[in-house]
Amino acid sequence: MCANYFNSITTDQIAFIDHGAYVISDTIDIPLQIKMVGEIWPLFMVLGSSPTFSDQDNPKPAFRVGQPGDLASVEMSEIIFETIGLASGAIMMEWNANTISQGSSGK
Repeated sequence: MCANYFNSITTDQIAFIDHGAYVISDTIDIPLQIKMVGEIWPLFMVLGSSPTFSDQDNPKPAFRVGQPGDLASVEMSEIIFETIGLASGAIMMEWNANTISQGSSGK
């Protein structure tokens, strides 16, 4: 599973995440206007030893939804986000997308 997969999903499709464990060593940008659904709770595991997520003085998002000021409808369900070891420089989820309509986004 890689960031390119999410970028290939169009607004009329669902990003289906197969059951499994996916190790994340750099920020993944989640595109706007998509739906993500996991199969039997797949795990996205942020690698704490990654240079991206090990500096507590310069934390980085592991997952970023949109950019500040974006309006969007983004849905995620049945997915688990966790770390592998200490990830003192990780912001697990940076959610920038404001809602278009009530309930259309997590912010």
